[in-house]
Amino acid sequence: MDVAVIQCKHFESFNVCDHPFTPNIANSCSSFAAMASPAALGRQCLRASQQPLRVAASPKRGLAAAASGSFQYQTGEAHGIKYASRDVSGPTTTLAIVSKAGTRYQPLPGYSDALEKFAFKSTTKRSALRITREIELLGGKAEAYHTRENVVLQTRFLKEDLPYFAELLAEVLSKTRYTRHELNEEVLHVIKLTQQNLLAKPAEIAINSLHTLAFHRGLGEPLSPTSPALLSRYLDAGRVAEFSDAAYSRANIAVVANGAVDAELAKWVREFFGDIGSGVVKLDSTPSKYHGGEERIAHGSGNAILIGFPGTSSYTSGSSYKPEVAVLAQLLGGQSSIKWSPGFSLLAKVASEFPGTQISTVNHGYSDAGLLAISITGKAADISKASKAVVDTIKKVAAGGVSEDEVKKAVALAKFEAFESSQSTQSGLEATGNALIAGGQAYQIDTVGASIDGVSVEKVKAAAKALLDSKASVATVGDLYSLPFAEDIGLSRIRYTEDEDEDELEVTTPPRSQPPRKSRLTRPSLSYREDSDGSSDSEFEYCCRLDEEAQPGQPGQLEQPAQPAQPVRQVQKRRLAANPVSRSKLRTRTRATGSSQPSNSFELFKKRKPNNFLPESKQVLPAEALKHHIPPWQTLPYHVLLNIMQFAAYPLFGQASRSTGSISWLLEICLDIEVKNLLINKSGVNLADLVACTPQLQRLRLYHNHDDLSTLVWAQPNAMKGRKWSYPQDLAVLLDRHNIKLTSFEWNGRFASPIEALTRMGDMHSQPSFIDLQKLSFLNITYPERHNDSEVKRFTDLFLSGICPLLSLKFLTFRHCDILNDVVMSNLPAGLRHLEITNCSSLTSEDLAAYLSARGPSLLRLSLIGNQSMSLGFIPYLKSFCPQLQDLYIDLSYIDPSSYRDREPLYDELLPNGQPTWPSTLVNIDLEYLRQFSAAEAEAFFTSLVDAAPDLFRLRRLCIKAIVKDVGWRDRARMRHKWMTNLTQIFLCKKEPQRSHLPLRTRTLSSQIDMRQAQNTKAGRRSGRLKEMQDRLEEDVDTSDGASPAASLAEPNATAVHRGTCSVVELTLSDQRPSQDQYNEADFLDDEMSGDEDFRA
Repeated sequence: MDVAVIQCKHFESFNVCDHPFTPNIANSCSSFAAMASPAALGRQCLRASQQPLRVAASPKRGLAAAASGSFQYQTGEAHGIKYASRDVSGPTTTLAIVSKAGTRYQPLPGYSDALEKFAFKSTTKRSALRITREIELLGGKAEAYHTRENVVLQTRFLKEDLPYFAELLAEVLSKTRYTRHELNEEVLHVIKLTQQNLLAKPAEIAINSLHTLAFHRGLGEPLSPTSPALLSRYLDAGRVAEFSDAAYSRANIAVVANGAVDAELAKWVREFFGDIGSGVVKLDSTPSKYHGGEERIAHGSGNAILIGFPGTSSYTSGSSYKPEVAVLAQLLGGQSSIKWSPGFSLLAKVASEFPGTQISTVNHGYSDAGLLAISITGKAADISKASKAVVDTIKKVAAGGVSEDEVKKAVALAKFEAFESSQSTQSGLEATGNALIAGGQAYQIDTVGASIDGVSVEKVKAAAKALLDSKASVATVGDLYSLPFAEDIGLSRIRYTEDEDEDELEVTTPPRSQPPRKSRLTRPSLSYREDSDGSSDSEFEYCCRLDEEAQPGQPGQLEQPAQPAQPVRQVQKRRLAANPVSRSKLRTRTRATGSSQPSNSFELFKKRKPNNFLPESKQVLPAEALKHHIPPWQTLPYHVLLNIMQFAAYPLFGQASRSTGSISWLLEICLDIEVKNLLINKSGVNLADLVACTPQLQRLRLYHNHDDLSTLVWAQPNAMKGRKWSYPQDLAVLLDRHNIKLTSFEWNGRFASPIEALTRMGDMHSQPSFIDLQKLSFLNITYPERHNDSEVKRFTDLFLSGICPLLSLKFLTFRHCDILNDVVMSNLPAGLRHLEITNCSSLTSEDLAAYLSARGPSLLRLSLIGNQSMSLGFIPYLKSFCPQLQDLYIDLSYIDPSSYRDREPLYDELLPNGQPTWPSTLVNIDLEYLRQFSAAEAEAFFTSLVDAAPDLFRLRRLCIKAIVKDVGWRDRARMRHKWMTNLTQIFLCKKEPQRSHLPLRTRTLSSQIDMRQAQNTKAGRRSGRLKEMQDRLEEDVDTSDGASPAASLAEPNATAVHRGTCSVVELTLSDQRPSQDQYNEADFLDDEMSGDEDFRA
C-alpha cells in the first residue's frame, strides 16, 4: 500500500482514483481538488509521497500461522459460524461454503449428490431462473461439488459484489425449497448422467472400489450411487430437506473467502447468516478404520489396477499428518513433472519399460485417515507385468535401496505440492473449511513445510516397510481373464526377518515355481473372505506353509495330504531356529490366539482351503458337474440368478469377447447382440456361430447402444459414422437350417437404411422361422429427410406386405417411427394384445382412433409415450373401442434432439371430442404431463372418473399428472385439494391387505366367516356394544339390497356404496412445463416483470 500512494511528480499525469487499492486516498483527493488549486494539490501530493502511509489498525484476529505473505488466512466466528478470509491481490473474489456433508456422512446413498444438485435451485425468495439471471447480470459464476467429506458451494465474482453473493449463499443454505418436481425432473436426471459417466470409466470404478475395500463404510461410500435402483429406493425430497437441515447447521459449515477483506467478510456473515439453524439431528461422525481386501470387476472399456495402502491424513489434520508418507508418494510417483522427460520417480522408470502404460501415485488425505493409491492403466498384458514391478519397487524402498539424492528430490517435490495446494483456490478453500469445522486451524503452510523438510531416508524406509506390513487393498477393473490377482503380483507370502544385532531389513520370498496358468473354466475357485473366528491355526494355512517347504522337484505338492498338524508345527520350529528374530518382533507378530507361531508380516487376507489337493483321479470336471448337479432354477432368488448369468456371460462383456462352453446353455432361449461392438468391429463374435450354438433360440434382438439415447443429437441414426451393417440375407435360411422358430424379433432402421430393413422384412416374414412371431418391434423406421408421395407409398406398401403374414402377432411396438399414417394404422393386424407407440411424431389422434375402432376390442395394454401430434381425441370412445383394456399408460412429454428443441405439442386442444369414457376392465391408469389442459376440461375429466367409479371395480392404480393452463396458483391449489380429496375417498382402498392367498372374488363364504371369527378372537376383550355395531355394519355392507355375500362379491358394482380398490392414487396439478429449462422467447424479453426491479434497486 505504501508503494501505491504516489510515484509521479505532476498531479495532472497521475489519477489516484484509478488505483484499485486506494479508494480512501481517491476520495480524499477528490474532496481536496474542490478546495485547492492544481499547483497546491501538486505540492501536497509531493509531500505525501515522501511520507509513509499510515493505515488504521484493524481489529485483532487470530492468524492461522506465522507470516506467510498474502497466503495467510484470518479467521473469526459469527453466530456460531466459523469463517476465514485471505485478501490476495486481484479484482475478483471467491466465496465458498464448506459443509461437512460428503458421502462419508450421508444417511442413505445419493443424498450428498442430491444436496449438491439442489444448490442454486428455487428458494422461498427467488426462483432458479431468477438466481441464474442475476448471477449472469453480475458476471459471476456459481458451482457446487461434493467430495467424500464435504459439500462445497462456490461462487466467483467481482470484489464489489461480495454483499450479493454472501446473501445468496445464506439464502441457499436456509431457504432452498427442495421440491419434488425439481428432484424428479432435474436432480435425478443429472445424477443418472453422472452415474453413466462413472460406469464408463474403469479408473473411476477402481478408485471407488479401492475406497470401499479400504474403509467399507464412511469414506468407502462411492461419490455417486452405482445403481439407478438405489436412487428410486432411497431418494426423497422431504428426506433430502431433513438432511440439509443437519448438513447446513451452524456447527457443520464454514465460510471461506479468497480475495476478500476480513472486516468486509465478517460484516456480511453477521448480517446474512443469522437465519442458519443450529441443527437438531447430528450427522454420523464415526472415525475411519482401515480394512483392506481385493475386488475384481469386469469391464469392457479399459483396464486398471489400483493398489492401496494406509496413507496420511490431510495437511490440516494436525498431528495425524505423516510427511514421510507424502514424500514416499512423490518418490514412487509415476508421472513426470517435466514435459518430455520420464522424471526421477521410481515408478516413472517402471512405466517407461511398458509403452502405453500409465502409473501414478496419489495420497488421498482426509480429516482422520488417508489412502495411498497406486494406479496402473493400459493394456492387460502390460499391466500384469508393470504391477509386479510396482510391488518389487516398494520392497526395494523398504529394503533401503534408494539414494539420499532421490529422497531429497522427493522432499522438494512434496513441499512444492503442499505449497501449491495452499495457493490453489479450490483445494485451499476446501481444506481450510474442513479444518475449521473440525475445530482446527486454517492451512498452516509454514508448519507443513517444516515437517516435510524433516523427512530423512530412514523415515521413508520405515514408511515403505509400514506399507508392506499392512493389509493391501487391490481393485482390478477390466479384462479379468488377463489381469492378475493380488497374489500373482507378489502381495502375499511376504516375510521380513531381522537379526537382533543388525538393523538391516531383509525381504525374503520363499522360492516357488509357478505352474502354468490354467483355463478359467478348470481353475479352482478361491474364497477371499476372512474367517469369522480370526484363528490362525486353520488347516489351509498349515497346508500352504507346508507347501512352501516342499521339495524343489515337486513344488506345491503334498506327499501325504492326510498328515496331522504336529509335523507342520515341527517344520515351523525348524524355520524359526534357522531364522532367529528378536523377542520384541516375535511378540508383535504373534496372533491374538496366544500362539507363539510367527505369522506373515504382510498378508492381504486369509484364505480358506481350496479344493486343489485332491488326486487327479478324484477331481470332477465342470462339464460333468453340470450334468449331475442341476440347481433348482425356479426357486433361486433373483440376485442369485443375476450373478449366475453375469458370470456365465462374462466373455460377452469382455474386451475380446472370448467364447466359452457356458454360452451354449446361457443362450438357449434369448439372444441380445450389440451390433456395433460385436458384429461391426469384428470382435470375435459371429452371428452364424451364435445361432448354431442356440438350437432352442426363441427371441433374437440386434440392437445398438445409442438406441436409448433419444435426447442426444450425436446418437441419432442419421449421425452414425463408420462402417454400416445390414441384416444378413441368409438369416432366415440360417434359422431354418437349425429348425429355429422365433417368437420375438426387432427391426432397426439404424442399420443400413429403413427402406432396406423393410425390404428384408418382407422377404423373411413369410419364412417358417419368422411366420410364428408373437412379439415384433420397429425402431427408427423413418422417411428420408426429403421425400415425396411416391416414397411414402413405397414405405407403406413394404411395411404392410411384411406385417400381414404374421397371424400370431400379439405384441407390437413402434419407437421413433414416422410411417404411422392413417393407412398404416387402419391396416395393422387384428388380435393384438399389447400396443406401444413411443416418440412417433406423425401419429395423430384420428389415426389411432381409426385402428382402435376396427381392431381395438382385443387390446389389453395401450402405451402412448411422447407422440407430439397426438391429442386425446380418441379417449371419449375408449370404452366402446377397447372393452377389454386393462392397462392405459399415456405420457405427453416430448423430446426433440435437434437444435430447435421443439418440445411443445402440435395440437391445440387436449380433449377436442368431449370428456373421456373408461372401460370397466381397467386395472392401471397412468396419465403423465397432460398438456393444453384448461380448467373446464380438467373439471370434466375428473368428473368422468368419478361417474365411472362404480364400474371401475378392478382399478388398482390411478396416477394423473396434468399441466393446467391459465389458472392462478390459488385456484389451482383449490382444484388440487378438491379433486385429490374426492379421488382418494372414492378410489383409495383403506382396508388392510387380505391375509388369505385366494383372490377376493374367489373366496367362499365359509372362508370369510372363518376370517372374521379369527379377527374377533384376536381382538380379545372389547366393548359388546361396539362389536354389535361393527357386525351390523359389516352385515349391511355385505348383504346390501338383500343380496347374498357371494353375489355381492361376484358383482362389486351392485353395491350401493362404492368401496375403493386402488392401492395408489396420485394427482399432480401445476402450471409448469415437464422440465424447467424449456423456455420461450417471452422468457428473455427485457420488459419482463420477473423481480429484477427489486434487485436493481
